[in-house]
Amino acid sequence: AACGGSGESGVPPGQGTGTVALLLTDMPTDDLDEINLDVVEAVLIGGEGQQVLFSDPDNPIEIDLLKLENFSQPIAFEDVPADVYTKLRLRIADLTLVEYVEDGPDNTYTPPLPANGKIDLLHRRGFEVLPGRTLVVQLDVPADMAIHVVQTGNSQSEKRQYRVRPVVFVEFSNTEAPDKLTRFEGVIEEIIDADAGTFVLCSEQDADTCIDVSLTTDGCVYDPEGVPTAPTTLAENQEVVVIGRYSRLNNDIVLDAIVVEQGPADQYRGTVNSEPAEGTFIMIDRDGFEVVVELQADCTQVLGAGGAIVGTAGLQIGQG
Repeated sequence: AACGGSGESGVPPGQGTGTVALLLTDMPTDDLDEINLDVVEAVLIGGEGQQVLFSDPDNPIEIDLLKLENFSQPIAFEDVPADVYTKLRLRIADLTLVEYVEDGPDNTYTPPLPANGKIDLLHRRGFEVLPGRTLVVQLDVPADMAIHVVQTGNSQSEKRQYRVRPVVFVEFSNTEAPDKLTRFEGVIEEIIDADAGTFVLCSEQDADTCIDVSLTTDGCVYDPEGVPTAPTTLAENQEVVVIGRYSRLNNDIVLDAIVVEQGPADQYRGTVNSEPAEGTFIMIDRDGFEVVVELQADCTQVLGAGGAIVGTAGLQIGQG
């Protein structure tokens, strides 16, 4: 764990509050096609006791880790007393692993979770939540290290078994914003500036997790049919999907939007199978099907694995 704060000068209780931004991301694995789990609870421990960032066993945050290879997903943005904490406790449930099968039903596995799904992430010196600032806590789950194949026989046709050993890397920062792109599905709570495309977005799964969103100069708003439209078409109580990058503004975390999609927006993962011609190219998805991708002129952004804009020159045959 790398601590962005000093971790040594604790803030006395009652001296104010800070915000904790808890994000989850993933390193990929080639063994599985889906890793689905529920985040039931996230709690800070230390200082004057426990501070709940998120807790809702009846409505957990549902996550497919393998969709987070190129994105981070927000778990909570929560105000807590400014103090030094030593532990972040996660509770997860309903882990389901999926292998796609070309000719037949998919293979699914439900391996048992160690410690009944409780994961304690410790920091001996402590990590500090400063008054009036946002501490970014990014959890990286390397699936290839955390989930192991257990061979159960000599026949290749036998269904494999999996064993789970939670492995989580943690980064703390009071000064930086995550470099990785984020995908945030939510509901617009408030329009701040309709012409500029700035608004407050709250998570669909946790209404208390909200963030200010600002459309970048090269960002675009799309209507439910995927056609570029004006930022003024955004409205309060509207469901949107935002893809962008976090930044810091006056010690707060904000989301600089590259894409704002009205309504639901699917993800397709696959490999480029043709170079762009007349605004389209062909992608082979993970099920082996051809998907024709249309690039919206002056709007669609092509980003590299690190999130940098690379343009259509980055769409080379064989590129994931």
